[in-house]
Amino acid sequence: MSEFKAEVQLLLLLGIGVFALCACAMIPFGYLAIKYESNLWNNLRKKVYDRYPDLKQLLLERIKNTHLQPEILLNDKNLTKKTFYFKNYWKYIWRISVCALIVILFSVINITYLYEKCTEYLTYRPEVMKELIYEQILQNSLVIWTMNSQFELWGWPWITLAYKFQNEYPFKNSLTQYQEIMPKLSHSKLVLRNSKYLSILSNKFRTIFYEHANSTDDYFKYGAYSAQEIAKLDSDLFAHSDEKALDLLTWIWYITMLSNSYDGLIDETDQYSQSVIENQLANIVGTFIVFALCCVLIYFSLYFVFFKKEKLYLQRIKSMTKILPP
Repeated sequence: MSEFKAEVQLLLLLGIGVFALCACAMIPFGYLAIKYESNLWNNLRKKVYDRYPDLKQLLLERIKNTHLQPEILLNDKNLTKKTFYFKNYWKYIWRISVCALIVILFSVINITYLYEKCTEYLTYRPEVMKELIYEQILQNSLVIWTMNSQFELWGWPWITLAYKFQNEYPFKNSLTQYQEIMPKLSHSKLVLRNSKYLSILSNKFRTIFYEHANSTDDYFKYGAYSAQEIAKLDSDLFAHSDEKALDLLTWIWYITMLSNSYDGLIDETDQYSQSVIENQLANIVGTFIVFALCCVLIYFSLYFVFFKKEKLYLQRIKSMTKILPP
């Protein structure tokens, strides 16, 4: 998990670094372009103001000599002088801002949703698998200590674990071990009922666990969760009272079926959670692809066309400066 987070952070830093390099390259370029255009525009404006009398005289002579209409006069007495300043820099600013906004939006989506979700799934998957396996182990332990308690109540000490391992038996007695397992089993079930794990649990899992465990037997009528509660009640009865051997064997058979259903739950969780994580990773890759396509689209629709128009704009200004007298 720590390696995944480190790789994600590295990718984000790399992306931010690439954007920063692009921005560092665009800002000086934009500054030089704005400065060049501004100087060109100011030069044109100065020439127009300085050479206006000459231009006016040339126009009058053209009207008089070429068009033979000397009665037409250029009346500019009522014209107000208006200065047009260069304001082309806003075109660069908002285009750079659009690029920055897209990068920020992409980073926010990936950090706050996609990567966070993927991290959650990678965290929850081993936790659920661990609890399912641990619960299955507790069920098997419950069978062992319940059987031992029942054998002791029947007066059959020669088939108990204490008799088999007299010199190396580390436990006090069967009932004590049984009493230690019960709260652990209850706690494990509460962990699995945590709502945060629902995102990696399939409908099939919830059906087997809460509704019915693929069995027509009444023991599993309401799923593995309910079956385990019944098994706990029955085991408590066997551990504290003398019951028939046939009833004990029937209970062991039910516990075996319950353990087998947990094998199915473990396999289902393993496959489904893996598919969820793979889908999330596919979403991350898809987001990168969409982001790359957006960048290409924005470049050709926004920047490429813009630079082409700017080039034509500069050529026209240069042509106008050549028309004016020096």
